[in-house]
Amino acid sequence: GTLLICLLLLEDADAAGSLGSVSSGSGSGAVSTSSGEHKVLYAWGRNNAGQLGVGHKKDVAEPMAVDAFLAKDIRALAVGGANEDGQRDGFSLAVAASGVLYAWGSNAYGQLGTGDTNDRITMVPVFFPSALGSGKVSVTIVGAGVAFAVALTKEGAVYSWGDNERGQLGLGDRRRRLLPEQLGGSLAGETVISIACGAYHSV
Repeated sequence: GTLLICLLLLEDADAAGSLGSVSSGSGSGAVSTSSGEHKVLYAWGRNNAGQLGVGHKKDVAEPMAVDAFLAKDIRALAVGGANEDGQRDGFSLAVAASGVLYAWGSNAYGQLGTGDTNDRITMVPVFFPSALGSGKVSVTIVGAGVAFAVALTKEGAVYSWGDNERGQLGLGDRRRRLLPEQLGGSLAGETVISIACGAYHSV
């Protein structure tokens, strides 16, 4: 059978905590919760590419806290990964309250936005090289497909990166990107308010 990757974020003030956000992909998932002042990210399931962010590549059979997130206030999650033939491994993305986007897991197609194709077993910040030279943007929404990702910024700009063999990045070609690149074309001058990804397309 297939394992489900889950990432879980919980939030609130009592020991029980309250559910904040849930995301799942083929073989894995995540949930965020908050307990007291801290939001906590829990992950479980398939972990062959480090997509759970727990510091190793062993599968996890029950919710496990992702220690790197204990000091973060996670606002949004996305989990991408395996296609119908299971040939592409999972990866995960999380947006902190500060607007910083973090990524971890499989990076064979540059879907982590790190400028290389090395997998990560713990979170790393995504760098936005075209953002006025600073490399910093404030991300509000993130989406993940099979091996690509898109992000929406507070200013309404859309960035994409990773696999692009079907034109899913919306950049006018089929060349993969190892770093986020801002969409132009018909979106130039527009303020985008929402984004979403399918396995091989974006809206």
